[in-house]
Amino acid sequence: MTEQASTSSTERRTRRQLLAGGTGALAAVLAAQAIARPAPAAADNGGNVILGQVNTETSATQISNTADGTAVLQCVATGLGTGVTGLSDSGDGVFGNSPSGAGVSGLSTKGNGVFGGSTHGTGVRGEGTVGVHGVGSGNGTGCKAVAGAVPRWQGSAALGQR
Repeated sequence: MTEQASTSSTERRTRRQLLAGGTGALAAVLAAQAIARPAPAAADNGGNVILGQVNTETSATQISNTADGTAVLQCVATGLGTGVTGLSDSGDGVFGNSPSGAGVSGLSTKGNGVFGGSTHGTGVRGEGTVGVHGVGSGNGTGCKAVAGAVPRWQGSAALGQR
């Protein structure tokens, strides 16, 4: 009788060994993908706002500060940068509302406290019991109106008081 010996150089692997090898390979592939292509940053509804990235949402984001007399949000720009920019396709770019204080307030030591400009509309408009109120400090001018290059101090819309 002749005995046949197994000439196979590979041994059969157990199911555990196959699963362990497959899991290791999958982990390696996922790690390589994470390094090669990081997932895009986006703060969806319920997510965190990610600095330096575009964050998209479909509901308003509100931040409330219950401490009296402190700012809710402070944005600081250095050099010629803009502290806050508001953009809208067709609504107000920036809107301010207060039941007892100024809706929008501005202060500058060297430039305009509040500035408004428009290509096809009114740069700054005031509505109320007094539409626009100007107070000049010292001998300064409270309100100045210029049409073209000639100052206009007359008309039914202007009221002067010294």
